[in-house]
Amino acid sequence: MSEQEKEFFSALDEESRLRVSFTRVKKEVTDFVVQVLIGKGSTSKELIRYDTAHARPHKHVFVPGEEPRRVDINARYDPVRGWADTLTIAEIDAKSFWEKQSRTASGDIEIEEETGNGS
Repeated sequence: MSEQEKEFFSALDEESRLRVSFTRVKKEVTDFVVQVLIGKGSTSKELIRYDTAHARPHKHVFVPGEEPRRVDINARYDPVRGWADTLTIAEIDAKSFWEKQSRTASGDIEIEEETGNGS
């Protein structure tokens, strides 16, 4: 079976975008990356990233001046769809996280405590 790699970007506002990249064989998503990127071009920074590096889905939360924080995601690998459902949840959660952060009154990025369940 041949792998298919897909990547797309969605604008969240003038300075922010969602990047989704995944690999699949038929309907099975074998790995993925979902990122919220702030800024343009080579100066863009990650706000949050979900990925399947190291064989398990997890997310990284980036706070300026701090080390990135890794949070494992409680997810199951489906034998037919792979990580497809987890990819969908990561996209929804990334958009929601960005919306919460973009509403901060001061304009600074504020990170809420994460529960580790992917929501």
